[in-house]
Amino acid sequence: MLPYTLERTDKELLFKIKHFLISRERTLSTAESCTGGYLSSFFSLLPGSSDFFKGGIVTYQAEVKTDVLGVDKNIVEKFGVVSEEMSIEMAKKVKEKLNSYYGISATGNLGPSVLENKRKGLVYSSVYSEEGILSKRFLLSGTRSKIRDLLILNILKFFFIYLEGEEV
Repeated sequence: MLPYTLERTDKELLFKIKHFLISRERTLSTAESCTGGYLSSFFSLLPGSSDFFKGGIVTYQAEVKTDVLGVDKNIVEKFGVVSEEMSIEMAKKVKEKLNSYYGISATGNLGPSVLENKRKGLVYSSVYSEEGILSKRFLLSGTRSKIRDLLILNILKFFFIYLEGEEV
């Protein structure tokens, strides 16, 4: 059973991502901060997910980003944890660490308060692969759980658009 937040069309999108990856023998891994492993849970609930999903690393605190994932401390100091630069580095590092074809990241502020002088609902996501890097800035509103749910759906759409771009 998939989480309640996925509508039927979104479930179809998740299965399209799965089919794309398996048919090309590609794998993915996730590095998550503000989503706390929620993105990984969507992939891991699919039947046959071990054929494409390598795993995820939750890096909620900055020291876990640097000490476990291997993010450069200068990125934390210069740009902060809520930044496009952090998102790109997280996607790159999880791809390398878990030896996957794609790395996907999510880092941001789900609220309820301001973080690093960055407003609630500001989130960055990146996809990293040998084909290139794609980053997206999301500015979402609502409760913490509503922002998280919207974010996951947007990341899935964003990732699928990235995959479709490889086919051009």
